[in-house]
Amino acid sequence: MTLKNIAEATSGTSSGVPSQPSEHPEDDCPICHGGGWVRHDVPLGHADFGKLFPCQCHVKKMEAERQGVLIRYSGLSDMTRFTFQTLNPDGRGKDPTAQRLFRTTLAICKSYAEQPKGWLVLTGSSGTGKTHLAAAIAHAAIERGQLAFFVTVADLLDRLRSSFSPNSDLPYDDLSERIRNTPLLILDDMGAHGATPWAQEKLLQLINHRYNLLLPTVITVSTPLERLDERIRSRLTDAAVTRLVEVGRAVATETFCLPANIEGSLAALTFESFFKDWLTADAPERVLLVEALDACKKFAGAAEKTLVISGATGRCNHHLAAAIFDQRKRSGMAVGFVDFPALIGELRDALASSNSARHDQVVQRAKDCTVLIVDDVGAFQMTPWAIDRLSDILRHRLAEKLPTVVTTQLPFDRLFDELPQTIGTRLRDISLAELWVTSSTKREPPTPDRPPRRSQGGDSSRRPRT
Repeated sequence: MTLKNIAEATSGTSSGVPSQPSEHPEDDCPICHGGGWVRHDVPLGHADFGKLFPCQCHVKKMEAERQGVLIRYSGLSDMTRFTFQTLNPDGRGKDPTAQRLFRTTLAICKSYAEQPKGWLVLTGSSGTGKTHLAAAIAHAAIERGQLAFFVTVADLLDRLRSSFSPNSDLPYDDLSERIRNTPLLILDDMGAHGATPWAQEKLLQLINHRYNLLLPTVITVSTPLERLDERIRSRLTDAAVTRLVEVGRAVATETFCLPANIEGSLAALTFESFFKDWLTADAPERVLLVEALDACKKFAGAAEKTLVISGATGRCNHHLAAAIFDQRKRSGMAVGFVDFPALIGELRDALASSNSARHDQVVQRAKDCTVLIVDDVGAFQMTPWAIDRLSDILRHRLAEKLPTVVTTQLPFDRLFDELPQTIGTRLRDISLAELWVTSSTKREPPTPDRPPRRSQGGDSSRRPRT
């Protein structure tokens, strides 16, 4: 069936003589009595006098038949439940940040469905709702009577291969023409298909055709964009044609600590106990501590950006980090707590034992954790190798906008100087990170012969504004 056939089958027009009354009066429409057509009650000489018009029941029947044809054409026959009405507006995650991200994406998709224009590319981990959103766009278009074709990329390539068979219902040229020029094309799960030269060639031909003609197209991608063919990626990331939207990340249910035995000692360090332990009436850093506490409470409830907590009072910073961990854990939200000296020790041991797989696993876990707390950065002399490990993790998390907490006894300016300029610059960017200090005491950086101090002290000056 070509696009022309589809257009003729779904035009919604009709011609011919009125239908005869139904042989089953109980099923008759009270207006046309089953005939399907009516005459308007107008005086002689009126332009509509004597003309036949489709009855309301006939219009509804034709619309239902038309919708059926569109559904069969669209490839959504088995996805009737994937609509905007059945979609959880908060998405599948429990994390407030992920929910806000999904609500924003949902609004974008609904707006696109009302008036498809240009390309919409939905990225994100598997399980975040991309397929449901894409199918809902197709259903919304069909409800308006627009042709839409939904297909996974892997199924599309299989159909194209099978169309070369002599027994194929639809020859390759007809199938290719239908897909290339359909008014709205939805390609699901780009990147999950087999990357044979033939598959890449056919997919690139399709992408280029629709890109050059600016035909409305929705594409979902689960794999990182950098893994796609460079020619396809350049089309998907062209801001002049494409709106690139991150749906969200699969919310990890795992909560972990490194080292694992530290979790028990974190349990007593809550926001409630912070008042008793640190916010006494004569606390010299009370103003700074109150501000940092409020920021940490806000982060624990709705993690956003990156939070840097700097100050000489190492135990105070550790308490705030542990309290964030405790609140998120009790709320059922994923969080990872990593003691930085323990992380570096774990990575060194893995490499020393030639266990590179363990090294990569630990680093990747820290990179991809939904919310990560890195505690006590700078507790020992920061060797170039240790800085490289931390930089690798932070670079990934900042690029992916994954919420992160970094606590350090280093003065904030020294911390930024220790890290590569690109990371230090991004940590100073208030749109990406927030800095809070818990102590204004100035001290020398730690050395192997002089461990860092963990005592309170200093004046009550306000935290530096970034």
